[in-house]
Amino acid sequence: MSWSDQNAGAFQEQSDINVLKQNYANAELAYQSLNRDYQATLAELEKTQQIINRVNEKINETNHDFSKVKQEVAEKVNQINQLTSTNQKLFEELTQHKERLDIKVSLLVAEQMEEYKSDIIRMDRFTEYFPTVISLIALASILYFIFGT
Repeated sequence: MSWSDQNAGAFQEQSDINVLKQNYANAELAYQSLNRDYQATLAELEKTQQIINRVNEKINETNHDFSKVKQEVAEKVNQINQLTSTNQKLFEELTQHKERLDIKVSLLVAEQMEEYKSDIIRMDRFTEYFPTVISLIALASILYFIFGT
């Protein structure tokens, strides 16, 4: 090989080395950039994980509170059902007492009406016989006056 060939080969090698060095430097910069992005992504993931943990805690608290409220509602519904049942029984008892009282009142009214009817019949008889009785009294008075004792 000639000296110019060797020189050209050396220049080529030097150029290749420089290209490789430049590529290595670019790769190093790209790696550092990717590493920074990776670290930033890890930090964001950590923040996101903390947020998820807080959300899960709140969900657990909410579920616990919801369970309490659900239990309280179930107890209140049970109390309402018991009160409704008791009220229904009392209403039925009142209805029965009302029916018995209605029967007693009807009987008392019927008895009272019978008494009034008998009083009315007596008054009818009195008015029917009153003129006759008055006439007899008047006749007795006249006879007493005429005949004396």
